[in-house]
Amino acid sequence: QKQVAKELAALITNTTVNAERMIAYLVASPGYDKALEIFHKHTGEAMDEIAGYAKKVMPSIVGQEWETMKEDVVEYLMDEMPKHSTVFTRYVDQAIDIETLMATRLAALPPDEFEGMLHPVFQEDEWLLILLGGVLGIIVGLFQAAVLGK
Repeated sequence: QKQVAKELAALITNTTVNAERMIAYLVASPGYDKALEIFHKHTGEAMDEIAGYAKKVMPSIVGQEWETMKEDVVEYLMDEMPKHSTVFTRYVDQAIDIETLMATRLAALPPDEFEGMLHPVFQEDEWLLILLGGVLGIIVGLFQAAVLGK
């Protein structure tokens, strides 16, 4: 069960549940605008934090340009991020490590629940497996009869 859980987790994370797919889903979802708001908010807060004490005097030095500068930085980051998506998604996959989490959780399932989870996957093609087994049985039987019959 542990080996199957490990291989199933690898298959799922390589094809379905990974950072690239999660980001694609987020961008296409209705919640994308909210995610952008959060990104804008945290980027602005990070700039304020980096500015430190100077943030208090920044408006008097640069006026309203400080807010404009923060918006420019957000816009620049939004333009720049797609260029680094491969590195970013690789980092997210490594940081979250969904594959290990899924493998551990699947391996921890009781055997009957694990089999119950996998059964519907194979049930769809069960007739094909039975047919293939029958055909292989006939071929092996004919080969055996031909070899032992002489």
